[in-house]
Amino acid sequence: MKIEDQIEDHEDERTVDSASTAPLALVAGDYDERALSAARAATALRRFGQAPEVADVVAFLAGARSSYVTGQTLCVDGGYSL
Repeated sequence: MKIEDQIEDHEDERTVDSASTAPLALVAGDYDERALSAARAATALRRFGQAPEVADVVAFLAGARSSYVTGQTLCVDGGYSL
């Protein structure tokens, strides 16, 4: 059975999933450079995330491709939570 057929068979089921984030790219002037440097240093990728990076994960969780994912929180934080 193709995945598309399996998904259609379970369309009425509901799941609760979430995405948690760390600091995203901020508007210039919101924080001083010392605070920004500390936040970058605490993130494994050493940079702030961009909204499209989080949006891709949220779109996945909301879409049919995540039909077998349930009760999960995906950390979209560049390694901040490690």
